[in-house]
Amino acid sequence: MKALAAAALGRIDSLAVRDIPQPEPGPGQVRVRMACSAVNPADFKVLEGQFVGRLLHGRPTPMVPGYDVAGVVDALGAGVTDLRVGDRVFGHQQYASSTVHGAFAEATVLHADALAVLPDNVDFASAAAAATAGTTTLQALRDKGRLRAGQRVLVIGAAGGLGTLGVAIAARLGAEVTAVCSAATAELVRSLGATTVLDRAAAPYASGGPYDVIFDTPAAVTYGEVKGVMAAEGALVTTLPGPALALGMLATALSRRRVAFVAVRAVRADLACIAGWLADGMPVAIDTRFPVREGAAAIEAAKRGGRTGRLVVDIEGGW
Repeated sequence: MKALAAAALGRIDSLAVRDIPQPEPGPGQVRVRMACSAVNPADFKVLEGQFVGRLLHGRPTPMVPGYDVAGVVDALGAGVTDLRVGDRVFGHQQYASSTVHGAFAEATVLHADALAVLPDNVDFASAAAAATAGTTTLQALRDKGRLRAGQRVLVIGAAGGLGTLGVAIAARLGAEVTAVCSAATAELVRSLGATTVLDRAAAPYASGGPYDVIFDTPAAVTYGEVKGVMAAEGALVTTLPGPALALGMLATALSRRRVAFVAVRAVRADLACIAGWLADGMPVAIDTRFPVREGAAAIEAAKRGGRTGRLVVDIEGGW
């Protein structure tokens, strides 16, 4: 089968369309004939050989990137009884060193529990765009932030690939959403469900709140910068571990506040929840769609940042 693959790690521009063996599903696994995927920061961290990349993906040769999966089941491994060949599905590969089948290929294999059935009225591009980002957001807000309906949420980086889903899902969870983004993207963010939009260039953390959950999608702030707008039992949830996270956890250790890090896991129940919201009209912001043959350009674009919404990779018809 065709795949976008790197002969060795170290450079994104080493990606090329290559012929590789089609994977066969093992026990509990499913093979999906790919329609669409999307780009995530993990893709360039893995391809560049960054240390953290070793924790996010296996290191086979050739290396096929891509985590988000949207397509049609075309083979079942032993023991899989809750999915059928021909099912429209979406999900994402686990972010772990055990993952070896990237999604930028004609087919990929992953555990059946990392997939959910996709309603007929949801297109593959929206599903791929919402897979990792939507699951990350749901687990960040509901599990790490302990968000309840009626509470107030501040989404930082609200126009980015993760932030746009952060706004939309926080609104679906019944929160009052305040978003931080550029003035140029304010109307888009409002259309996703934000009731208040703050200009990131105008000291957005100097006043306002108190917020029950602050979702820092680009991992751009410290606890010290936002503690003045946090509720007494509020949570700051970030997407990257590091010194700022450790200091924030230490600073809140003896308080009712929390600083937490979300490490996304592919969970069928969470994907099914997101699928239901998509079928019900939850918007997904897509900045650009790239054919898979231009996957290197898509990953470079994600690395540069500054995009509004998600970057989708069209596998079917994209060779």
